Amino acid sequence: MKKIAGLFLIVLLFTSYTISKDTDKILWSKDYQLQWKDFKGPAKDPNGMSAMTSCIVEPQKDKEGKVSISCYFDKRTSWRIKKQETDNLLRHEQYHFNLTEVYTRKIRKEFIEKKVDYASKDFDKIFKKIWKDCEKAQKTYDKETNHSKVLEEQSRWEKDIDDQMQELDGFSNPVIN
Repeated sequence: MKKIAGLFLIVLLFTSYTISKDTDKILWSKDYQLQWKDFKGPAKDPNGMSAMTSCIVEPQKDKEGKVSISCYFDKRTSWRIKKQETDNLLRHEQYHFNLTEVYTRKIRKEFIEKKVDYASKDFDKIFKKIWKDCEKAQKTYDKETNHSKVLEEQSRWEKDIDDQMQELDGFSNPVIN
């Protein structure tokens, strides 16, 4: 069966510098909804897919020593096939971005509660463990919703993601120390 929606790709970037002024990235915000024009990457090998959302979760340490963990949508590597754009598919892709923010908040929560140092081995270990959980959730989301086509499951996932966002609202600030 031909897949309708995108494969979710997550890119992890570890840096020790401040946030760049990169206009090809969109910082996750409750006030911004993705638009089709944000998907600027070429569909190199769509394998029957209609879109792909690519997110970046970026731990950073600024000059003052403050550590932040931010969730971005990467315009350059996210793509869509224009002829197959639908409102349901765009909403599905938005929820991939939202689900990434949920797991970004889970990472922040773990680091704050355990007082993990940015330079420690535990930082990388915890980050990777939670990230594996995120990747698994993203795959399950696509499978259960059939990439946006199973509307009842899509609605269930949206509610679940929204509920998790609310539960983790105390960890919405990217700064963790």
